[in-house]
Amino acid sequence: MRRLSGFLVAVLFLGLFTATAAAQDDGWQNKWYWGAQAGAYFFSTPTVDNEMAFEVGGHWVITAERIGLHMGLSQLFFDDATSSIPDGSATGLGVNFTRGRRLQAEMYAFPMDGPLQIYAGGGFLINYISDALPTGTFGSTQAEQAALAAIDEVSTKAFFTITGGAQWHMGRWALFGTYQFTPSGRDFLISSTQHSISGGIRYALAASNQDVTTNR
Repeated sequence: MRRLSGFLVAVLFLGLFTATAAAQDDGWQNKWYWGAQAGAYFFSTPTVDNEMAFEVGGHWVITAERIGLHMGLSQLFFDDATSSIPDGSATGLGVNFTRGRRLQAEMYAFPMDGPLQIYAGGGFLINYISDALPTGTFGSTQAEQAALAAIDEVSTKAFFTITGGAQWHMGRWALFGTYQFTPSGRDFLISSTQHSISGGIRYALAASNQDVTTNR
Protein backbone atom coordinates (compact mmCIF):
# COMPACT_ATOMS: atom_id res chain seq x y z
CA MET A 1 0.00 0.00 0.00
CA ARG A 2 2.82 2.41 0.82
CA ARG A 3 4.48 1.67 -2.54
CA LEU A 4 1.19 2.36 -4.35
CA SER A 5 0.72 5.64 -2.47
CA GLY A 6 4.28 6.66 -3.34
CA PHE A 7 3.71 5.83 -6.99
CA LEU A 8 0.62 8.04 -7.19
CA VAL A 9 2.37 10.94 -5.50
CA ALA A 10 5.33 10.54 -7.89
CA VAL A 11 2.95 10.66 -10.88
CA LEU A 12 1.38 13.88 -9.62
CA PHE A 13 4.70 15.64 -9.05
CA LEU A 14 6.15 14.38 -12.34
CA GLY A 15 3.24 15.95 -14.16
CA LEU A 16 3.66 19.21 -12.31
CA PHE A 17 7.35 19.54 -13.16
CA THR A 18 6.99 18.51 -16.81
CA ALA A 19 4.07 20.83 -17.68
CA THR A 20 5.06 23.88 -19.75
CA ALA A 21 3.57 27.32 -19.25
CA ALA A 22 3.37 28.06 -22.98
CA ALA A 23 -0.03 29.37 -24.11
CA GLN A 24 -1.84 27.57 -26.92
CA ASP A 25 -5.11 28.12 -28.79
CA ASP A 26 -8.45 27.73 -27.06
CA GLY A 27 -9.10 24.15 -28.23
CA TRP A 28 -9.57 21.50 -25.57
CA GLN A 29 -6.86 19.15 -26.86
CA ASN A 30 -3.26 19.12 -25.61
CA LYS A 31 -4.07 21.16 -22.54
CA TRP A 32 -3.28 21.00 -18.82
CA TYR A 33 -6.53 21.69 -16.96
CA TRP A 34 -6.62 22.69 -13.31
CA GLY A 35 -9.98 22.29 -11.62
CA ALA A 36 -12.03 22.10 -8.46
CA GLN A 37 -15.12 20.07 -7.67
CA ALA A 38 -17.65 19.41 -4.93
CA GLY A 39 -20.35 16.81 -4.51
CA ALA A 40 -21.80 13.91 -2.57
CA TYR A 41 -20.28 10.54 -1.68
CA PHE A 42 -22.64 7.63 -0.89
CA PHE A 43 -21.63 4.59 1.16
CA SER A 44 -22.62 1.98 3.75
CA THR A 45 -20.76 0.26 6.59
CA PRO A 46 -21.57 -2.79 8.75
CA THR A 47 -23.40 -0.44 11.16
CA VAL A 48 -25.12 2.13 8.85
CA ASP A 49 -26.85 1.97 5.45
CA ASN A 50 -27.10 4.49 2.63
CA GLU A 51 -25.15 7.29 4.26
CA MET A 52 -23.86 10.41 2.48
CA ALA A 53 -20.69 12.45 2.97
CA PHE A 54 -19.74 15.83 1.51
CA GLU A 55 -16.77 15.73 -0.88
CA VAL A 56 -14.61 18.62 -2.06
CA GLY A 57 -11.29 18.60 -3.88
CA GLY A 58 -9.06 19.59 -6.76
CA HIS A 59 -7.78 17.82 -9.86
CA TRP A 60 -5.73 17.96 -13.05
CA VAL A 61 -6.76 16.75 -16.51
CA ILE A 62 -4.04 16.46 -19.16
CA THR A 63 -5.62 16.04 -22.59
CA ALA A 64 -4.28 14.60 -25.83
CA GLU A 65 -6.16 14.02 -29.09
CA ARG A 66 -9.02 11.86 -27.77
CA ILE A 67 -7.90 10.86 -24.29
CA GLY A 68 -7.00 12.53 -21.04
CA LEU A 69 -5.18 11.69 -17.83
CA HIS A 70 -7.14 12.68 -14.71
CA MET A 71 -5.43 12.98 -11.31
CA GLY A 72 -7.23 14.25 -8.25
CA LEU A 73 -7.27 14.60 -4.49
CA SER A 74 -10.45 15.11 -2.50
CA GLN A 75 -11.49 15.45 1.13
CA LEU A 76 -14.49 13.64 2.59
CA PHE A 77 -16.53 15.05 5.47
CA PHE A 78 -18.62 12.41 7.25
CA ASP A 79 -21.38 13.19 9.75
CA ASP A 80 -20.01 11.12 12.65
CA ALA A 81 -20.01 7.89 10.66
CA THR A 82 -19.66 4.53 12.40
CA SER A 83 -18.38 1.11 11.41
CA SER A 84 -17.16 -2.08 13.07
CA ILE A 85 -14.47 -4.68 12.55
CA PRO A 86 -14.32 -8.26 13.85
CA ASP A 87 -12.62 -8.67 17.22
CA GLY A 88 -13.95 -12.02 18.41
CA SER A 89 -17.04 -10.55 20.10
CA ALA A 90 -20.65 -10.69 18.91
CA THR A 91 -20.80 -6.99 17.95
CA GLY A 92 -17.22 -6.43 16.85
CA LEU A 93 -15.01 -3.45 17.58
CA GLY A 94 -16.93 -0.18 17.10
CA VAL A 95 -15.32 2.63 15.10
CA ASN A 96 -16.15 6.32 14.65
CA PHE A 97 -14.79 8.59 11.92
CA THR A 98 -15.51 12.03 10.43
CA ARG A 99 -12.81 12.59 7.79
CA GLY A 100 -11.40 10.80 4.77
CA ARG A 101 -9.31 11.41 1.65
CA ARG A 102 -9.35 10.00 -1.86
CA LEU A 103 -6.30 10.07 -4.15
CA GLN A 104 -7.01 8.91 -7.69
CA ALA A 105 -5.56 8.51 -11.18
CA GLU A 106 -7.70 7.64 -14.21
CA MET A 107 -7.70 7.64 -18.00
CA TYR A 108 -10.61 9.33 -19.80
CA ALA A 109 -11.78 8.89 -23.39
CA PHE A 110 -13.28 11.94 -25.14
CA PRO A 111 -15.12 10.60 -28.23
CA MET A 112 -16.83 13.92 -29.04
CA ASP A 113 -15.25 17.13 -30.34
CA GLY A 114 -17.54 20.06 -29.68
CA PRO A 115 -18.82 22.38 -26.96
CA LEU A 116 -20.58 19.48 -25.23
CA GLN A 117 -18.32 16.51 -24.53
CA ILE A 118 -19.15 13.14 -23.02
CA TYR A 119 -16.27 11.29 -21.39
CA ALA A 120 -15.78 7.94 -19.69
CA GLY A 121 -12.91 5.97 -18.27
CA GLY A 122 -11.45 4.26 -15.26
CA GLY A 123 -8.43 3.81 -13.11
CA PHE A 124 -7.64 3.35 -9.47
CA LEU A 125 -7.86 5.30 -6.24
CA ILE A 126 -6.69 5.10 -2.66
CA ASN A 127 -9.39 5.68 -0.06
CA TYR A 128 -8.09 6.70 3.36
CA ILE A 129 -10.14 7.21 6.53
CA SER A 130 -7.95 9.68 8.38
CA ASP A 131 -9.42 9.94 11.90
CA ALA A 132 -10.92 6.52 12.70
CA LEU A 133 -10.99 5.81 16.45
CA PRO A 134 -12.38 2.93 18.53
CA THR A 135 -15.50 3.38 20.66
CA GLY A 136 -15.98 2.23 24.23
CA THR A 137 -13.44 1.78 27.01
CA PHE A 138 -10.47 -0.54 27.39
CA GLY A 139 -9.16 -2.36 30.41
CA SER A 140 -5.52 -1.65 29.62
CA THR A 141 -3.25 0.44 27.44
CA GLN A 142 -2.22 -2.70 25.58
CA ALA A 143 -5.85 -3.43 24.66
CA GLU A 144 -6.35 0.11 23.41
CA GLN A 145 -3.16 -0.01 21.33
CA ALA A 146 -4.25 -3.33 19.82
CA ALA A 147 -7.60 -1.78 18.85
CA LEU A 148 -5.87 1.20 17.22
CA ALA A 149 -3.56 -1.12 15.29
CA ALA A 150 -6.53 -3.18 14.08
CA ILE A 151 -8.32 -0.04 12.89
CA ASP A 152 -5.20 1.20 11.11
CA GLU A 153 -5.12 -2.03 9.07
CA VAL A 154 -8.59 -1.34 7.62
CA SER A 155 -8.43 2.46 7.26
CA THR A 156 -6.71 2.51 3.85
CA LYS A 157 -7.49 0.56 0.70
CA ALA A 158 -6.83 0.79 -3.04
CA PHE A 159 -9.72 0.28 -5.47
CA PHE A 160 -10.39 0.13 -9.18
CA THR A 161 -12.97 2.71 -10.22
CA ILE A 162 -15.17 3.57 -13.22
CA THR A 163 -16.11 7.14 -14.14
CA GLY A 164 -18.46 8.82 -16.59
CA GLY A 165 -19.42 12.43 -17.10
CA ALA A 166 -20.00 15.38 -19.37
CA GLN A 167 -18.48 18.82 -19.72
CA TRP A 168 -19.43 22.02 -21.51
CA HIS A 169 -16.31 23.46 -23.12
CA MET A 170 -16.03 27.26 -23.48
CA GLY A 171 -12.57 28.25 -24.70
CA ARG A 172 -10.15 27.43 -21.90
CA TRP A 173 -12.99 26.98 -19.39
CA ALA A 174 -15.09 23.85 -18.87
CA LEU A 175 -18.05 23.17 -16.59
CA PHE A 176 -18.47 19.47 -15.80
CA GLY A 177 -20.45 16.86 -13.92
CA THR A 178 -19.09 13.42 -13.03
CA TYR A 179 -20.37 10.13 -11.65
CA GLN A 180 -17.90 7.62 -10.20
CA PHE A 181 -18.53 4.02 -9.18
CA THR A 182 -16.18 2.08 -6.91
CA PRO A 183 -16.84 -1.60 -6.08
CA SER A 184 -16.87 -2.91 -2.54
CA GLY A 185 -13.74 -4.37 -1.03
CA ARG A 186 -12.81 -6.53 1.91
CA ASP A 187 -10.84 -5.34 4.94
CA PHE A 188 -12.00 -1.73 4.78
CA LEU A 189 -14.17 0.33 7.13
CA ILE A 190 -16.57 1.16 4.28
CA SER A 191 -17.98 -2.22 3.28
CA SER A 192 -20.34 -1.28 0.43
CA THR A 193 -19.97 -0.14 -3.14
CA GLN A 194 -19.20 3.57 -3.29
CA HIS A 195 -20.87 6.20 -5.45
CA SER A 196 -19.69 9.76 -5.99
CA ILE A 197 -21.55 12.53 -7.83
CA SER A 198 -19.73 15.83 -8.26
CA GLY A 199 -19.64 18.95 -10.36
CA GLY A 200 -17.20 21.76 -10.85
CA ILE A 201 -15.10 23.87 -13.12
CA ARG A 202 -11.69 23.46 -14.79
CA TYR A 203 -9.42 25.87 -16.65
CA ALA A 204 -6.62 25.19 -19.14
CA LEU A 205 -3.82 27.05 -17.42
CA ALA A 206 -0.99 25.61 -19.54
CA ALA A 207 -0.27 23.49 -22.58
CA SER A 208 0.52 19.80 -22.17
CA ASN A 209 3.00 19.81 -25.04
CA GLN A 210 5.14 22.25 -26.96
CA ASP A 211 6.52 22.17 -30.48
CA VAL A 212 10.26 22.61 -30.64
CA THR A 213 11.85 24.03 -33.80
CA THR A 214 15.49 24.72 -34.67
CA ASN A 215 16.56 27.42 -37.10
CA ARG A 216 19.93 27.20 -38.82
